Amino acid sequence: MEIKELLTIYAAHHQIAALEALLTDNTSRNIFLKGLSGSAGAMAISSLFTRKKGSFICILNNLEDAGYFYHDLVQITGG
Repeated sequence: MEIKELLTIYAAHHQIAALEALLTDNTSRNIFLKGLSGSAGAMAISSLFTRKKGSFICILNNLEDAGYFYHDLVQITGG
């Protein structure tokens, strides 16, 4: 399975739609994702990129986690 196919599946998931609704609601702008392992966080954020255009700030625990997350985003989104 190609990454683009997997990204389409993630983007269609009901929990991604719920995250998008939270971002659309003017009272809630901060979202905390937990319980995701591996590249699942990057896939979730990338899915939001495809559903909702705009700027996202992702804060991770440390520089190493941020580096891996950034690398995953680049690999998933292609740039």
